[in-house]
Amino acid sequence: MARNIGTLDQAIRLYIALMIAYACYMHLLTGTAGIVLGSWATGMAAITLTGYSPFYHWLGINTCHQV
Repeated sequence: MARNIGTLDQAIRLYIALMIAYACYMHLLTGTAGIVLGSWATGMAAITLTGYSPFYHWLGINTCHQV
């Protein structure tokens, strides 16, 4: 798996994932919305750490401009 997520894209994804995780932790997001968004944030964080997005791969998008 080659990286297909650039640095700026990773930073944005991680920021959003952390904000959602914080909202869940502080009980600002509860119930079904908290579970769904918490799970989504976990997935975003995993994608950020690996630098590879299957969705980007399927769409042919590459924001990582490594040579």
